[in-house]
Amino acid sequence: KVTKAVLTTLILIFSLLSCSRQKEKSTKKVYIKESNGKYSLYRNGQPYIIKGAAGSSHFNTLKNIGGNTIRIWDTVGLSTILDSARLNKLAVIVGLPIANSDYMALYNDSTKVTKQHNAFKAIVNRFKDHPAVLMWCIGNELDFPYKPSYNAFYQAFNKLTDMIRKEDPNHPITTTVLNFNKKYISNIKFRCNIDIISFNIFNRINYLRDDIKSATLLWRGPYMIAEWGIDGPWDGTLQTAWGAYVENTSNKKAEFYLNRYKKYMPLEDSRFLGCFIFYWGNKQEGTHTWFSIFDENGTSSEAVDV
Repeated sequence: KVTKAVLTTLILIFSLLSCSRQKEKSTKKVYIKESNGKYSLYRNGQPYIIKGAAGSSHFNTLKNIGGNTIRIWDTVGLSTILDSARLNKLAVIVGLPIANSDYMALYNDSTKVTKQHNAFKAIVNRFKDHPAVLMWCIGNELDFPYKPSYNAFYQAFNKLTDMIRKEDPNHPITTTVLNFNKKYISNIKFRCNIDIISFNIFNRINYLRDDIKSATLLWRGPYMIAEWGIDGPWDGTLQTAWGAYVENTSNKKAEFYLNRYKKYMPLEDSRFLGCFIFYWGNKQEGTHTWFSIFDENGTSSEAVDV
């Protein structure tokens, strides 16, 4: 027969355990909370809505216009990037640039796989406690094929996610898919262990809402748009008689960004965590100005004002 004193003690123990679990979750640096189908990202105990840019420069400008997050693709100069982001009150999605699944020479060689794994393990352990880290992104626009011949890739991928969860349980894991590929999403769902799916999507963003709805059986979790912006020169762009792409003016690009965001960004979706404009910096792709939101001297284009 349980005495009143014993019962009181048991209740107290269970209450303390419950409080301990809640405190552990609330003190995790970054986590995702689901409530009635709505997903929210939390950072340092507070809801965190991503207002992001893909690039590794002009942090102060991003902060001043209301941005809070950057997304980078690799770990080159990571220490400097994280320190600069912290000074500007920005968080960082750190890219771990693993080889694509079709790189059989790597994934069928256990020595090379181990070398890749250990290199990223060292990165995670070195930077996991940096206050600017928001999450880890494994690869960029990877292919996730079904064929059994790719099993070695999936084993290496999952070994990486397992390592990150063990070494750094305080930050979520994502990966990026080019456009919206249902086969890849299905394989990620059933063969991988990530927290968020991220899409790099440009001209296909017009169809994103319908695509998301059509794939709810495959992925019901949260998602982000890791790259979005103007169409690439390869997307049916007009060409001159000598084969040069006809590029829009800064004014036209700014209008395009604004209209695309207002019409097609799924801000109302309860699973949408945020997006990253591309490219926050200057790069050669198509032309030296096609995607660049800044010029070589750091001067901003009209897109920054928009």
